[in-house]
Amino acid sequence: MATIAPFRAVRPKSELASQVAAPPYDVVSLKEARDLADGNPYCFLRIGRAELELGDEVDPYSAEVYQRGADNLRKFIKNGVLAQEPQPLFGVYRQKWGQHEQTGIVALASVDEYDRGIIKKHEYTRPVKEADRVRIIEIHESQSGPVLLFFRQTAKIDQWLKGVTSTKPDVHFVAEDKIEHTVWSVR
Repeated sequence: MATIAPFRAVRPKSELASQVAAPPYDVVSLKEARDLADGNPYCFLRIGRAELELGDEVDPYSAEVYQRGADNLRKFIKNGVLAQEPQPLFGVYRQKWGQHEQTGIVALASVDEYDRGIIKKHEYTRPVKEADRVRIIEIHESQSGPVLLFFRQTAKIDQWLKGVTSTKPDVHFVAEDKIEHTVWSVR
């Protein structure tokens, strides 16, 4: 089984979470990103899809775009929109839409375990998207989007998740797309 560890997450203040939350940067068009960020200075797409603040002619893979995202990330932290947890923690994150629900553990995973085959690749990604993600991580000096890993269901993990999710969450809101988001911190 792969090793996971808690970490000092950087996340939005609870009262701003619904304004910061945004779809993954690579699943929305530039027009959709601009529409989502319009009138919302806290929209996370200003970090992950920073070309929305630049002209139509800008190359989305240009240094200017990556730097704008990094600058916006620092601005969000400086202005208290995002803050780093003082102690390492695990997160439990649930998304619910209609009758569908998924719950996951937010944690660090080992790149070494991926390289050694303990963590198996579960999807094929396009090299241009991989290079984009690497540039974002390098220039932003953070991993600002999830990397989803799947694990075999066990009674022990189910019991732990049931215990965590029976407590009051740190964050709970329903987004405009009707997806319900709930987050618990486990210190």
